[in-house]
Amino acid sequence: MAIVEVDEEYKIPLKQVSVSFNIKPADRFLVRVETREKIVLEKIKQKDSLIEIIENPGHTDRRGAALDLKELEEELWGR
Repeated sequence: MAIVEVDEEYKIPLKQVSVSFNIKPADRFLVRVETREKIVLEKIKQKDSLIEIIENPGHTDRRGAALDLKELEEELWGR
């Protein structure tokens, strides 16, 4: 177990444990106070931004999703 010290700006350096817990810059944590002497940092899982964009595209809505594919094909290919 590593011992860390709070600095003058109340920052807690995590570099000593970053490799063990796969901590990277910009990772986000939920701080949970267990007792007056114990706090718990819980890593907030973040989805890959590309996957999130694919799953939730911002330019579509449900009304536009029900396109008539035959009509679209005729418009594109002039049949």
